[in-house]
Amino acid sequence: MARELYPEEPTATANLQASQKTNRGFHHDFFGGLLCPCSMDWKDPKVKADLVATPQMVSTAASPLFFYPKGEYDPEDLCKGILQGELIL
Repeated sequence: MARELYPEEPTATANLQASQKTNRGFHHDFFGGLLCPCSMDWKDPKVKADLVATPQMVSTAASPLFFYPKGEYDPEDLCKGILQGELIL
């Protein structure tokens, strides 16, 4: 599904194997970015390292980027477009 929704991301499904789960979630560069709360910057190496080391630091109230279409949200109005992401629909 990610391959069809994000064809511009060649690494979206790279190195994913059904039998291994060590490269999933925040450990995967592309999917970690989708799971990253919109209040954090996934491109910041410190944020990325912190989320990989302690994923439980993300609040259940935080809105991950995959909630929004193409991961684009309005910082002034977080409700705008929420739950309209392609992976949800």
